[in-house]
Amino acid sequence: MLMGKSLIGIVRGFLEASPRLSKEEQPMCSDPHALPLHSCLSGISAVLGGYGSGKTEVAIALARAYRRAVTEGQLAKDRVVLADLDVVNPYFRSREAAQALAREHIEVHSSMPGFENADLPSFSPAIAAALREPRACVVLDVGGDAVGARALGQFLPAMGPRMAETSFLWALNPYRPYARSRAQLEELYGGLTEATRQPLTGIVANPNLGPATDQDTLREGLAAVLSLAREFSLPVLCLAVDVSLEERLPAATELAKAAGLPLLPLKRLMRKPWEG
Repeated sequence: MLMGKSLIGIVRGFLEASPRLSKEEQPMCSDPHALPLHSCLSGISAVLGGYGSGKTEVAIALARAYRRAVTEGQLAKDRVVLADLDVVNPYFRSREAAQALAREHIEVHSSMPGFENADLPSFSPAIAAALREPRACVVLDVGGDAVGARALGQFLPAMGPRMAETSFLWALNPYRPYARSRAQLEELYGGLTEATRQPLTGIVANPNLGPATDQDTLREGLAAVLSLAREFSLPVLCLAVDVSLEERLPAATELAKAAGLPLLPLKRLMRKPWEG
C-alpha cells in the first residue's frame, strides 16, 4: 500500500504542475448518457499503450461491448473479432482467453496456425481478412510500447478502405512507471504515433493499482488522465474499471457521470503465471 500511496503523490504533483480543467474544458464524448459506449468508438479499434497499462483487458472489454451492440442490433455488423498482435510480451496476451471468448461469440486470431505460442511476427491471414470485411467489428490488441506497436504497420493496407471507421486508442494508467512524468509520456506518445504512422484518436482512462485500487485511486487517477488528455489534445473516450471488486462500482459510476464519460467494465480474464 505504501507503493500505491507514493504513486498517488506523484499523480498529485503532476496535477499541481498542470493547468486546471474547467468542466467545459474536460475532454469527453458528446453525450455519453444518450449514446451507448460503442457510439464513442468505431468499427475497428486498435488498442495501444505502455507495458502494464491494462490494454489487453481493455481490448477484451471493447470486444465484449461490440458483441453486445451487435447482438442488440445497435451496430450493423455480423462478426466481432479480437486480434492479438502482441509478439513482444509472452504473458497477458488476449490469445490466452480465446476459449472463453469463443463462448461469447467473439473470434480471437493471433499467429499463424501452429505458432500461437511463438514470439514471431507471423500473423494469421484471418486478421487482415477481418479488417477488410465491412461487416466485421475488429479490436486489435497491439503490443506494448513503440516496439510492440510496430506490428500494426503491416495491417494498415488492409485497414485502408475502412480507415474512416478506425480508432487508435491509447490505454492509459497514470500509476504505471512509464507515466511518472510528462517527459516519459511524451516519449511514449511520440513512439506510438511514429511506430503506427497514425495519429491517436483518443484515450481510454484505466487508473488503477490492481487490488489496492480505492476511491482515491480512481478519482485522482482520472483527474490526471483528463489533464494529460488536454496536454495531448486528445479526447477521453471512457473510464475503464475492473468490476471484480464490487465496492469500486459506485465510486466509478459517479466519477464517470461527473466527467461525462461512459463506463467500460473490465472483467478480468488474464492471470499472472503464478495464479494458475
